[in-house]
Amino acid sequence: MPNQEQLIQQLLKTIDDSVNSFNEQIPSVQKKAFAKIVKLMGDLDKTGDTVKLSVKNIKIIAQIKKEFEGAILDSNYKKKVDEFLKSFDEVSDINSKYFSAVTGAFKPSEVFEAIKIASVDSVTENLLGSGIQSNVVNKLNDILIQNVTGSASYEDLVDQVRIFMTDTKEGDGALAKYAKTYTTTALNTYSRQYNETAVSDLGLQWYKYVGSLLTTSRPFCKALIDAKQEGMEYVHKSQFDDFLRGDINGKKVPINKKTGLPEGLEAGTNVSNLAVKAGGWNCGHQFMPVSSKVVPKELLNKFK
Repeated sequence: MPNQEQLIQQLLKTIDDSVNSFNEQIPSVQKKAFAKIVKLMGDLDKTGDTVKLSVKNIKIIAQIKKEFEGAILDSNYKKKVDEFLKSFDEVSDINSKYFSAVTGAFKPSEVFEAIKIASVDSVTENLLGSGIQSNVVNKLNDILIQNVTGSASYEDLVDQVRIFMTDTKEGDGALAKYAKTYTTTALNTYSRQYNETAVSDLGLQWYKYVGSLLTTSRPFCKALIDAKQEGMEYVHKSQFDDFLRGDINGKKVPINKKTGLPEGLEAGTNVSNLAVKAGGWNCGHQFMPVSSKVVPKELLNKFK
């Protein structure tokens, strides 16, 4: 059986591979949808280059919304969602093995299965239902309605739709941005929920913060990884209060004035849920619980 470190690396790789596999299809989905929408937009009534406010155009917009949703939620996309959902079983299996390695024997209770089912149901709704509707489809519809009612130029309208669908400021289209953020957050959060449920059962108090740093990693995550590299490999749960004040191993991280928390952390993050929320949306790091047996004695003595 793999050791604890090998299982941590397997967990991180499984999450990354699952997220990347799902999202690699999105650019082609966006391009196909954009081509279909531009074709439909060509039927809009215009006076010169100005889009007219007319009943015909309102009906075309309704048709575009319907066609856009259909272009996204095709059979290939739905198949990819099904494949992504299977990764929740893989994450469960790896985490179960990890806690067996930590404690010598671990058997997840029924509550673990209930948490997984709830997570899978939420992901299904957000990737196939209301999430896609509110974050992608309805926003495109808003762009179209605003331009038609505002008698915008057709050229400007096409450009706005292109930017929204294929090239936002972040370099991704709206669907790609939403899908990447949501899938990364959902699978990592599920893993962290699993771990914290085990922590509650096993009474563990120590963690190690794991995961790779990216160019987009937040100062909070960078500070914790830097602290690990500087010898603070293990952190005690009692340190979470300091972390939320922006004090990580003596280093100060920027505080968001609105939330009162380190930049990037979700509003409402507190000592009780930090290990689940970690660095916030799109965070790929994990607070992995560890046994006090692996923590150096001098560090243990500081938290008696």
